[in-house]
Amino acid sequence: MEKTMLLTIVVPDGKETAVRCDAVRFQIPDGAKNKPTGGSVGIHPGHMDALMSVDAGEVTASLAGKPVLHCSVDAGLAMVQKDTVTILTDRIRDIQ
Repeated sequence: MEKTMLLTIVVPDGKETAVRCDAVRFQIPDGAKNKPTGGSVGIHPGHMDALMSVDAGEVTASLAGKPVLHCSVDAGLAMVQKDTVTILTDRIRDIQ
């Protein structure tokens, strides 16, 4: 079995949405290397620990190339630790 990670999206009322996946993609507002805006970032199992700003937009998680979660979130923070990704946001919507 391939290595997976746990994606958890948490909102202020304490509700969580969690899935096991092997890839997560979301938007970041920060520009890199003189880019005027951020863009999309992808996280896979084994990613180094990180703390990132999350821009309002889509979050997609997949397992073996098939989507297991697709939703929209407000801006927030993402924490990557070992094989977990936690997104803290004010609102999650359009969960598929």
